[in-house]
Amino acid sequence: MDGTTFSLILIVTVLILAVARVMWLSYLNQKQREMHHRERMAALEKGVQLPPLPPIEQSPSVGHRLASFYRDTWATPQAYLRRGLVWLFLGLGMMGFFYGLSVSNVRERVPDWYYSVPQEKRPVPPPTTKYSEPPAGWALLGLIPAGVGVAYILFYAIEGRKIRQNGAQE
Repeated sequence: MDGTTFSLILIVTVLILAVARVMWLSYLNQKQREMHHRERMAALEKGVQLPPLPPIEQSPSVGHRLASFYRDTWATPQAYLRRGLVWLFLGLGMMGFFYGLSVSNVRERVPDWYYSVPQEKRPVPPPTTKYSEPPAGWALLGLIPAGVGVAYILFYAIEGRKIRQNGAQE
């Protein structure tokens, strides 16, 4: 088995395991919600006072704990600035990575037409063309997250200006 096949198998295995883990956690979360629902329905049928739902902070679900953490912090101007900087530098990093990868992997290739010419008429040494693997244009993919980052930073600047103006008027 060559390295490419092994890498592909490894990547697919990791993706399958990640999806399986998310599905398992979702299944456990659903079962917990069903248990709370059955418990409350049984209490209603018996006329007993309903037991309180567990607070979100004590919930074993990671999603609930994250929701309680971000409930008050996700829409602050500082959060938009932080998101914008993360996206911007992610995009710049991608651009640098792909450009560096393409510059460091310049190869030479004999053109296809060379083999269609009879052997006695072929030039020696064969002409070669340079190409990079991956193409340098792939670095432009980094513009997508960088653009998202710039949008977040602009939103932070505009909203910050509005908040300062409203604070000065009051």
